[in-house]
Amino acid sequence: FYGRAREDAVIGPIFTQAVADWDHHLDQIAEFWSSVILKTGSYEGRPMPPHLRLGLKGDHFDRWLELFEQTAREVFPPEGAIVFIDRARRIADSFE
Repeated sequence: FYGRAREDAVIGPIFTQAVADWDHHLDQIAEFWSSVILKTGSYEGRPMPPHLRLGLKGDHFDRWLELFEQTAREVFPPEGAIVFIDRARRIADSFE
């Protein structure tokens, strides 16, 4: 997903500007999704404040979801993809 997102014309520049340390960011994202989907509690951050500072608009979330859903359908079995996609849509809605 992040390979696509970083190269995307709509959201790529946002990621390029906002993320300085990709290894750290990807570790945080893995912990976030582990907490969200598997209820591991491994993510202790607050995702809302850093994203709110970026000035994201509806088209940014739409594109993020499009790329996320495409990737989820490619890497997960259908049942797993549905779980991730549903949660991603709820997250995007909470930001808009």
